[in-house]
Amino acid sequence: TGADYDGVQCDFCHRMWDPHFETTYAGTREGGDVDINGDGTIDDQDWALYWDETNASGTPSQPAADATYADEAGTAQSILQFNGDNFFTNNLPPTNYTESASGQFFISPDAAKRASFADAEARHQMFYSRFHKSKYMCATCHDVSNPILANLFNPGDPLHTEQNSAYSYFHVERTFSEFMLSDYGQPGGAATNPEFQVQGAPNITHAAKCQDCHMRDVVGKGADLKNAVVRPSESFEHPNSGQPLHDLTGGNAWVSWVLASATPGSPNFDQFNADQLNQGPAVLTLDLTQGEGIDPVALLAGADRAKQQLLLAATIKNVSYSASSGALSFQVQNNGGHKLISGFPEGRRMFVNIKAFTDGNLIYEVNPYDVANGTLKGLSYPYQPDPNGVLQIPDPLGANEAYVDELVYEMKPTSTLTGEAKTFHFALATGRYKDNRIPPKGFRISDAASRISVPVEGGVEKPGYFTAAEYSGGYDDVSLTIPGGADSVEVNLYYQTTSREYIEFLRDEINGTGNLTLPASAYVVQTDAFFGQLRAWGDTIWNLWTQNMNLDGAAPFLMAQAVAGAPPTGCTAPTPTLLSTTPGNQQIDLTWSNLSSDPEVTGYTVYYDLAGKAQWIADITDPTGTTYTDVGLTNGLEYCYKVSASYLDCESVFSNILCAIPKDQQLNSIGVSALTTSPGTVFKAGDLVTFEATVSDGNGVATSGAVVTLAITGPNSQTLATEPSNQDGLAIASWQTNKGKKSRGDYTATVTGVTLPNYVWDGVGTSTTFTIQ
Repeated sequence: TGADYDGVQCDFCHRMWDPHFETTYAGTREGGDVDINGDGTIDDQDWALYWDETNASGTPSQPAADATYADEAGTAQSILQFNGDNFFTNNLPPTNYTESASGQFFISPDAAKRASFADAEARHQMFYSRFHKSKYMCATCHDVSNPILANLFNPGDPLHTEQNSAYSYFHVERTFSEFMLSDYGQPGGAATNPEFQVQGAPNITHAAKCQDCHMRDVVGKGADLKNAVVRPSESFEHPNSGQPLHDLTGGNAWVSWVLASATPGSPNFDQFNADQLNQGPAVLTLDLTQGEGIDPVALLAGADRAKQQLLLAATIKNVSYSASSGALSFQVQNNGGHKLISGFPEGRRMFVNIKAFTDGNLIYEVNPYDVANGTLKGLSYPYQPDPNGVLQIPDPLGANEAYVDELVYEMKPTSTLTGEAKTFHFALATGRYKDNRIPPKGFRISDAASRISVPVEGGVEKPGYFTAAEYSGGYDDVSLTIPGGADSVEVNLYYQTTSREYIEFLRDEINGTGNLTLPASAYVVQTDAFFGQLRAWGDTIWNLWTQNMNLDGAAPFLMAQAVAGAPPTGCTAPTPTLLSTTPGNQQIDLTWSNLSSDPEVTGYTVYYDLAGKAQWIADITDPTGTTYTDVGLTNGLEYCYKVSASYLDCESVFSNILCAIPKDQQLNSIGVSALTTSPGTVFKAGDLVTFEATVSDGNGVATSGAVVTLAITGPNSQTLATEPSNQDGLAIASWQTNKGKKSRGDYTATVTGVTLPNYVWDGVGTSTTFTIQ
């Protein structure tokens, strides 16, 4: 009701509170078991490292935490179970309820905002929340179980889901559990892989919380207020914490891309997509013109960040191929803190594609992708012909092609309720049929069963699916035999947001036709007036996928690649060097090296660097153009940049990174004089004396619009303000002197201030002397 229709937005997340506030406050839940001082003893409370609190006398963290604790202890008294019993006893939830997950949000009833800094400034009531920088906050959405089946299969009062953590029942997704089973989820965390750092996260050398990678620290303010501190440099209380970048990117680039494409004026606008998504609420229960509307630039930037996150996630290493025997081996390394890929069973998959070449000709391929029909070849799936005639049943494997299921990394549920060994009905899933996703570094297989996170093959848990070394290192060692005689072998790792099979399943289930897995009577969308409003989505989602399946986001995305033998023919574009980032008032001027001597260079692309991730700013289509001015910036905040060169058909790697902080520019009053009709220093009582001041910036350039304040001291003191300076920097003020004797004497006119928005006066009080007779 009411604000619920606003969905998941700022206010929702920043009103969440910690149901384990008692043990978090006491320091016994997390951040402990760390040798802070390096003396070999284990400290119980790691306020300095994990929470980044100085914990010094007079600093605000502890008093702020005290206030938050008191508020949450009060709120906890009103939380009831469905049977009316109190959920909390002595401020503690039920014994087995060790994590709040699977969408069990604890939302404060008041409007005070909770966040992760005790020294924040805002115009609303705030509570300092350690929960918001805790790994456990991420469990709320990222350990997903089926509560309906859990309660049906475990009848009782109170409900099973009110007494037990979600990781213990009916697996849907275990991303947070996988993190907790990794080295990163252990007290103190772990060092990140060097490859992860090199591939786009140079500053993330250690991770102990999900936020370390998914909400990277940048330089900036938490709010655009005069009193907000610039983090981390201006924060005494949290000296090691930058401003968390509210990126929260995963790997889904397709939905953002398609939504942007339906918006007129978007760089990727597609009229077909627009027609599909703008059928109106009477057809689709969706009206894209309502609310805040769609910002296509922001959506496309988010899609770009998702792809960059995928590029960080994996590395292919140690490729070895014997041309005589055909023996091929390599290692797929997981650079993330959870299984690769994360496992919501919506058709997403990651797969290894292998191509063997002789003299540049493809002679053999593992896991080929049928581009024309939008799927992997060799899958056993009862495809339906496309009702619109666009797609057909995929081509069968060719003589020199093979499908290897072990190299398709995915989670497939199973359901005794539908009778399917493999199902897309995750809401009816009672187990897992396949889960061969690559474990993160340090995966504790001995603890995985309690979190329903053991690898599964053919519906059977297989703790030995990976070796002890693979669990420890977070990788999959692959060995197989392909034909010999190749002079190069290319190993490609692809990620696909969703599959043709899943979209086809949605279409058929909503339409009530095709490959139905349940009796026709089960599909209430066909008979119920309320759910019937969703019926048009069956064809709409299919049409959107077939229209865009080979475009950015929907097509398989190349995450990593390695080659044995001859190197692949990749982009050979030279890399520019970013030479300077010069700050100005609300702007930064960039210059980079000129690569126009290479005739294939067609221009350059300018990006922000967001703690390793790139966000597009502008394309420079002139190969001799080596400058760009980024305007409309906020003074006092740091901006980081990198550039690339464009070839005829590809883009170079990124340049070096340079940063700058735009700032209020200096104003100089370089001279002031007094004059009447002609310059002079002696005036008669009663004359109109005119003062001229010249204003320039720190570079000596005349500045318009500045107002100069003059203090006139002498027998008759006066304060004057000039008119705004003109384009020559000239600012003028006039003083009508008195005719009486009391005005006669020696005077000094001194500049006491120069004002112009976003500029700071240099403080030099230039002056002139004159006499009134």
